[in-house]
Amino acid sequence: MEQSHIIQKVTELFSNKLESLSTAEEKYKVYTDGAQFNNDDKTAKLKLTLLGVEYNYSKKLASKIQQKEEDKDGNIIEFLVDPPVIIDLKYMITPYCNNKDDEYKLLGKIVKLIKDHGCLDVEEYSWVSNNNKPIKIESISDMDFNKQMYVFNILKMDYNPSLFYQITVGINSENREIFRRVKKPEKV
Repeated sequence: MEQSHIIQKVTELFSNKLESLSTAEEKYKVYTDGAQFNNDDKTAKLKLTLLGVEYNYSKKLASKIQQKEEDKDGNIIEFLVDPPVIIDLKYMITPYCNNKDDEYKLLGKIVKLIKDHGCLDVEEYSWVSNNNKPIKIESISDMDFNKQMYVFNILKMDYNPSLFYQITVGINSENREIFRRVKKPEKV
């Protein structure tokens, strides 16, 4: 497991969460950026687009973080690591259905899903300062209509009502500074 693969893992987890909207009556296929999107297919589908990756300087940790690890001989090694790089992943979710009413219903279902179950468990992809806590899916509140139109123009897509979300993650540093505690000499 390479922790730096967290962007791919979070995108996969987010896609799986959206696919969980499917029921026996209504199936939803989720397409991510790399998947072939077939708009001729008449079943309901969602397009999950990673719009960008931005450094999040507001959550930057300033100092090194102390860690402990057991080596192959069972000794505890203490070391300092550089703080993780904190980044925001920006996503757009666009529904495609047979009619606009179904698309609007699907938008509402997505909002409800993320309101009720808006966390992802990143497990082994967690970063040092996160301590294996689930990460939150947050709505991007400053996506007014002009910004949305700009996104659709850049992506060369026809406009369709969409939802915009952000997920903040961290990528660990491999730089380690091993240190040894000074032991007091034993009295004789």
